Amino acid sequence: MLFALFILVRFHGETRFFYLYYMVPIAVPFVAFLLDRLEFFNQTTLAQHILDIFILALAILRNFVEIPLISGHAIFLTFALFSTRTKLARITAALVLVIVVLMKWYNWHDFYTPSGAFFSGTIAAFLYRHFKQRHVKKSGFELESR
Repeated sequence: MLFALFILVRFHGETRFFYLYYMVPIAVPFVAFLLDRLEFFNQTTLAQHILDIFILALAILRNFVEIPLISGHAIFLTFALFSTRTKLARITAALVLVIVVLMKWYNWHDFYTPSGAFFSGTIAAFLYRHFKQRHVKKSGFELESR
């Protein structure tokens, strides 16, 4: 909400419109993602934390640097969709991902960056879940061996 108010005060014309319809909606799944990660923080491995930081940094960096075949919005939203555990985080990520992809396809005729980001985000989410499974199996093995 504060970001939207800042945009209304700071920007005008097409820039304002762009920020309002493209940048503001991602705030909802982002907050849901952060709350999901906070809720399960103690059950998360170091490798998962590092992967979270990497994906978030890549998505943010994408705003300032051209990264071929990656949409910052789409990689974050795909990763959030497939790696979070709460319904709120998954539903909001899915809805905003649909909006982002449709805007990229129809407004900017960009079929490549959402596709590359979806592929990369899905692989990252698979790794995120794999790191958790390895931790659970390792912990289970340690308990059985005692």
